[in-house]
Amino acid sequence: MSTKQPLTSVSVSYSPAQDRLLFKATDTEGAVIHLWMTQRLMRLVRPHVEAWLEKNTQATEQTKEAAQGKPAKGASKPVAQKQAKPQHELLVANIDLSSGGEHMQFTFRGAEAADNQYVLRLAAEQLNKWWSGVMQTCDLGAWSTDKAPEPMQSVKESGVTLH
Repeated sequence: MSTKQPLTSVSVSYSPAQDRLLFKATDTEGAVIHLWMTQRLMRLVRPHVEAWLEKNTQATEQTKEAAQGKPAKGASKPVAQKQAKPQHELLVANIDLSSGGEHMQFTFRGAEAADNQYVLRLAAEQLNKWWSGVMQTCDLGAWSTDKAPEPMQSVKESGVTLH
């Protein structure tokens, strides 16, 4: 049976060997979790995150500049990193996005029902800064995240599930 584990921090890097983004996360117990993201999922997530940011923050210039390949103000340039051995590892197959008030929540899930779920909840300003770094890291892999493929999505009452 899967459990939902809240994440306290998430950094992002690009793995050329995997051609995937690696979200290196820490949960509330200090365990290191590696969440592997494909380009296809990033292309599905992007319009939802950026539309939410447009509505919920004044500082969308960082995200727009990062999407155009310009460095965001105050953001450091992403660097491909060596990967430490995680306590948990998951190839993300589904992302549930939901929002309430001033926060957006990401629930990262694997393909199997028994896979653990990892939850990241960010306020608008936190999300704006983090998303800018994610978009810059996509550039390391020369990923085009502009045009999303036809999504397979299930609409939930408070959000959307992307597969």
